[in-house]
Parts: sequence; C-alpha cells; structure tokens
Amino acid sequence: MSFQLTRLLTVNNGDAKKRLLGISAGVAVGVTLLLLIWGAYNGIHQRELRSAWTQLGGPSAVQLTDQTSPSASGQVLATMSGDYYQGQSITLVTVAAEPGSTVRIPGMDHFPEPGQYFASPALIDLITAVPSNELGDRYGTPEGEIPETALASPDSLVVIVGQTPERLATETNVTVVTAFTGALFGGNWAYLTLAIIGAIAILIPVLLLVSIVTALGATQRRERFATLRLIGAAPAAVARIAATETAVTSLFGAIAGVILAILLAPLAALVPIDGLTFFVTDILVDPISATVIIAITIAGSTLVAWHRARRAGFGPLGASRQEHERTPRLVSVLPLIVGLSALIASALAPRVAFIIPNSQLVIIAGFVLTTIGLLIAGPYLTFLTSRIATRHARTAAGVIAFNRIRLLPRTTFRSVSGLVLALFLVSVFATAVTAVEEATALADDDAHLSMSTLINRPLTDPTDKQISALAAAPGVEHVGLASFTLQQYDGPYLSRSDALHLGILTAAEAATITTDYVGITPGFENNEPLNVTAAPDILQSELANPILLIATDGTAAGLERARTAAVNSEIASYNVPSTRAELQTNYTATLANSFAGLANIGIVIITLISVISLAVATIAGILARRRVFGLLRLMGMPSRTLRRVIASETALPLATVFAACIGFGVVVAWALVTGLSPGVRTIDWPGPSYYIVIAFSLILATLSVLTTFASATKNTDITSTRYE
Repeated sequence: MSFQLTRLLTVNNGDAKKRLLGISAGVAVGVTLLLLIWGAYNGIHQRELRSAWTQLGGPSAVQLTDQTSPSASGQVLATMSGDYYQGQSITLVTVAAEPGSTVRIPGMDHFPEPGQYFASPALIDLITAVPSNELGDRYGTPEGEIPETALASPDSLVVIVGQTPERLATETNVTVVTAFTGALFGGNWAYLTLAIIGAIAILIPVLLLVSIVTALGATQRRERFATLRLIGAAPAAVARIAATETAVTSLFGAIAGVILAILLAPLAALVPIDGLTFFVTDILVDPISATVIIAITIAGSTLVAWHRARRAGFGPLGASRQEHERTPRLVSVLPLIVGLSALIASALAPRVAFIIPNSQLVIIAGFVLTTIGLLIAGPYLTFLTSRIATRHARTAAGVIAFNRIRLLPRTTFRSVSGLVLALFLVSVFATAVTAVEEATALADDDAHLSMSTLINRPLTDPTDKQISALAAAPGVEHVGLASFTLQQYDGPYLSRSDALHLGILTAAEAATITTDYVGITPGFENNEPLNVTAAPDILQSELANPILLIATDGTAAGLERARTAAVNSEIASYNVPSTRAELQTNYTATLANSFAGLANIGIVIITLISVISLAVATIAGILARRRVFGLLRLMGMPSRTLRRVIASETALPLATVFAACIGFGVVVAWALVTGLSPGVRTIDWPGPSYYIVIAFSLILATLSVLTTFASATKNTDITSTRYE
C-alpha cells in the first residue's frame, strides 16, 4: 500500500520526478566515491599481500649464520636490496636455490639460474628502452617476466637475479628461506593515523553530499504529506510513504553508483598512492562489500527519512508552509573547542615530556570533533553574524536575506557547509604538505656533495688496481677513497688529491688547507654541508671502513653507466652505489611523499564535492521558497533583487567562517604534523598552489550560484506561481 501511494504521488508529477532523479544522482555519486575509496583501501592491502615475499621476513626466513647454513633439504638463500635508475627505486632480490628445492616465489615455477634474471613487466620495458650498460648489464641475461601475482603494482620495478649458493653466502644480510611468504609491512602508527584521518576527511564531505541531496525538494514533499494528513492519513502511514520513497530512490541511486564505480575503476587505478598505481582488480570491490555498502546507504537514508517524517508532525496543509528552527545556542561550539584542545594538547605534550596514553586515538578523535564541530558551530556563528547584518541592512535584498538567515541559520548554513568543509580540509592538507617539503628537501650547492657523485660502501678495502679499473669505466670521472680512523671512528678522511678531483675541496680552501688528508662532515651523504677541515697527522694504515666516492660526468646516462660499472666491478659492497638524493629516499621521506599524494587526492575530491553540494543546496533552497519568491515577484520584485537575495544568503554564512576555516585548518595541520613527529617536524606557509586552489574553489562556488539564478527565474515567474 505504501508503495502504491508513493507511486500515485509521483507518477504524474513532473517536479517530483525531477526531484527524485536528482536524489538518485546524488546518492549515485556518493556511493561511487564510497566504493572507490573502499576499493583503494583494499587495493593497498592487496598490494602489500602480493609483494610481502620481497621482505624476506616472518617465521619462514631466518638470518644466515654458521648454525643456519642451508642443507641439501632444499632451502633457498636470498637477499633483498635496492637499486636505482635515474631516481626510480628498484627492488633487487638475489636467490640461490639448492638442488631439489621445492621453495617457490608466488606465481613462479622455478628460479633463475646464476647469471640470469626475471624482471617485472615495467622493469623489462625500462631495460629494453635504455642502453644495456646503463641498466640491463647489472643483472645478467633475461629469462622471463615476474607475474602479476608477485607484484604490488603495474609500476613495480622488481628483479630476481640468480646466483650460486657459494657466492651468495659471502654477502651480507643473507636469509635462509623455507617459504616466500614474507612479512606484511605494517607501517607505523603515524602513517596509519594519517591514513585514517585522510579517509575520514574524504568520507565526511561524501556523507554530507548524500545528506544534502536527500533533502532536495523537502518543502514540496512536506506539502504533499500535509495534504495526505488533511484527508485522513495517519502519521505512521505518512512516515512509511516517506521511507518508501527514499528507499526506492536510494536503491536506484546505489545501483547506478555501483555501475559508475565499475566504469571508473580503470581510471581510478591510474591514480598513484604511495607512488604506485593499482591493478584494476584491486580497485573493484567484491560483491559482498558492495552489497553491504548499498544496504547501509539505503537503510541509513530510509531510516533518516522515516524519522524526519515522524518528527515533523505533519498537520493541515497551511500549517506546513513555514518551517521554524530553534535558535542555536552557545553550547554548539563546545565540540569544536574540545576537538581543537585535544589536537593542541597532543602537539604540545612532547615538548614538556608528557606522554598522552593512546595519543594516536586522541589525535583522530580530536580531528573528527574539530571537523564535525565546525559544522555544528557554523549555524551559531551564522546566527550571530546575521543579527548584526540585519541591523545594518539598507536594501530590500539585504533585509529579506539576513532576516531569513536569522530565522533559519541551520538551513542557510547547510547550503554552504560543503564549501566550508572544503576550505578547512584543503587548508589542513595544503599546510601539512609543507612538512613533506621540509622532510624531503635537498640542498644542491657547492657546500654539499655533488648530486652526480655516487656513494658506495665496500665490504673490504678496495685495492689500487680495483679503483683504477673502476675509474677507467664509462661515465666515471674520478674515484676517491674516504675512510674513518680505526681507533675513534672519526672522519671520514680522504686524500687532498681526491678531494680536489671530487670538487669537495675548492681552490680557495686548497690554498689554506695543505695537509695530505682532509676531513669532511660524517653526515655528508645525507643533507649535511661538507665542512672540509684539515686532517690530523694520520697514516693511511690507521684508516678503515672505506667509502668510495665515484664522480661521474654529470649526465644522467653517464651516472647510470658508472653505477653499472661499479656493480659489475670486483669490489664487493654493502649497497648499490647511490647519490645523495637516492639515499634520501628513506622511510621518513617515503611516508612524507605518501601523505603528500593522499593530500593532493583529497584536495581534488573534497573541492569537487563541495561545489556539487553548494549547487544542490542552493537549488533546494530555491525550490523550498518557490512560493514565497513567486509571490514577491508577483508583487513587483525585480529578478535582480531576487538574485541578490540568493547571493547574500550564500555569501554571509561563508564570509562568517571563511577566515576561521583557514585558521583552524592551519592549527590542525600544525597539531597533526607536530603531534605525529613527535615535535620533530613543523609546518610552513602553503605554496602558491594552495591559494590557487582556494581561488578556484571560490570561483567554482560563484559559478554554481550563478547557474542557480536561471532556476530561480524559471521557478518564480508569474506563470509558475501556485497558491491554494
């Protein structure tokens, strides 16, 4: 019966059909974003599962010692290291299988023989595209591809190199593997907290969009329901009709959202997170999860519609024409204050050596309270501003707009709440990203080691013959040997001649430093200045723990040729020769760049959602007051005055919290960065891109309001005015 009544109310009503179509479209957008976000979350987990074997961890892998030497039982020796090509990281796994071994890498039926390698498709394409002495010669002869089942991403650069057990056993960090299951990289609490905050920051605007869209045409619906009450329908029946209408509309929207998510999955898979894109299958949500999301969306929207209808107390038609709101109270700013206080306390606690239990949970709770508190406090702040504006209004548009805002602050603020959230969250993300720039910034000047110099740590002191052979390799300009003192582990020190050839010692410094050896800052391979000093009187025999500094010709190709020559030389090393920039690609920098990528994605999604929400809410407000505006037009109000009313109702609540949104966003960003460091990193003023995004958002908001003027004119002309 409820379905039949709902059908009768909408089947012959063109406006009702448009309203329901708009609600379905909004729900479809919301469900699409929810599915893509959920798919990306699952995709990250699937990537970790597939690539966990490269970590060589867990109970199936133990460090090689004299007590854990592989036997003829079929165990495998393996070691994992890194390689680089023009700044791109390559995962290098070297394996040596005993005869009869049954251990296998996921998706592969055998290991490469010594001198052969398997590579990921992306790495094979890279090796094929460049000269062999720049990359391919490091690994040997190609044997085949690594399947997708063993790769995190289509972009993964992974190579498996075969080696003999005798040779591999002489290297460092060798593992005895009984199964290539690996250990999942769980990250740390700081990154997990940032990921949760990022997901919340995107989900809240999505849920807000669904809430705004489902309220589209609420006034017309109230009038129809009031008419049903007038002819004898019980309140329970009206509530059931409202729930049925919303359920059917949400069902169609949710199904459309699933279809749209499937169609957009290939495009979403191209968005890099943690520097890697996805396989399309990673983004697609499984049927059970999709069904759960659909069910929750329908159930939630239906329950809200039923509850609103029961609470509205629909009576006679005339009594339903004016909606009244309770005046906001000062207590509505309490969640915002509590949230900001929690975040600020979490940021200041490390500075006074105070430990907050479960500080990550406190930070997440503080962020949620601040975000939601801003939406709760907005109507109260808008109400205060409207009272001041009403007293100073001098035009008809101002009197009408400001008085309506004073009477309906919640409804008015709801129309701009999406844009308010966007200003706040974009400010949080853009300001927090400045910490990424600080974490990954590299100085490139004469006071630091040249970016074109490779740093290599040999296992033992290289001979003069080995150094000379490497110095004669293509791309190599000079090879210098730096070492630490054996007794005090002081240094490193290198000869004055090497320092001159490597550009470490300038001509001006050479005139004042005349010792045979010079010392440089121990952290020179990171971002520390060289700080060349005269070395004390030491003998070369007192130096140990060598570092090879390989100066290249300065070109990208020359650097890679020099790296390949060093890898293939007779000098056994702890690590692949790397530049300062590549060594800086450490765990902290990786987390920082990951957050930067998530922040940029969040900025785009939140900005688009806010513009859609503003346009929908503004149109909903016009439809809700179509009768009032129509009567004013009938009485002679010019259309330009009507447009000023609409613009004023959007501008005042936005102007009320504009500065507060930006200010709160900066404070929250500082608290997040400082609290999760803890206290190590700080923020700076956002770059020009932030102000461009803010200006772009305001321009889009202005355009969305301008586009609603046509709807206002169409729905309020004399022929459209209806009054019973």
